[in-house]
Amino acid sequence: VKNVERKVSRYTVRDLILGTREAYLHEMEELEKLQGLVTPLPGIATDIQFRLSGSILSSDLVCDVFRKYNKLERLLSSKKNGQKVYSYSLQSYGRIPYAHNDAEEFEKVKDGILSSDYFNNMGAAVNFTDEINSYLLQTSVEEVRLIRQANNITGHKEIVFKDGDSLYLGENTEIADALNMLNARLPKSEMPKYHIDLMDSVKDPFALRVVDARKADEIEKSNSVVILAKRM
Repeated sequence: VKNVERKVSRYTVRDLILGTREAYLHEMEELEKLQGLVTPLPGIATDIQFRLSGSILSSDLVCDVFRKYNKLERLLSSKKNGQKVYSYSLQSYGRIPYAHNDAEEFEKVKDGILSSDYFNNMGAAVNFTDEINSYLLQTSVEEVRLIRQANNITGHKEIVFKDGDSLYLGENTEIADALNMLNARLPKSEMPKYHIDLMDSVKDPFALRVVDARKADEIEKSNSVVILAKRM
């Protein structure tokens, strides 16, 4: 995390999502660089995509391999265009479906991703409470997940931030619930240092806007960070 300037005594889930988003988008730029450094091998793949995968315990750099169906396969399949053939970890190397345009640069970018603070420190789980509710926060290279534990009145609520622009709502969760959960205060003493640094890097915690995805076409341009609320 670079340019850490903002230091506060109280952090919220909103701060964490904004900080995570900036780090995530940087990693996506690096993945796009990988994409431009290879060419899919004819007969094996028509397209490949690199992505980050992981849990609270570990992270992985994955290659998804796609290919288009030939005419006979299209006739026999309900999927007309193509499908994912397989995925593999770049750390273990499977059947490499591409030729390198610049192998040295590819390895440099790949190693940079694997050694990044985001890749190595994003996985975490924190239980915390406020005056009323108990929460479970889980973070990985793929997502930030917050669960407000069930009570007899409302049941548990869940939100998941991922893809850099989406906030997924659990079955029992409305946008109003999500907005309240975004303002939940995180316990600084129990948060990992990397997550604290992410939150300190946020200059304007009020920049975040949550908009119903069904109203995305109504969004006006502004300096706000717009996150689309979607149903899981």
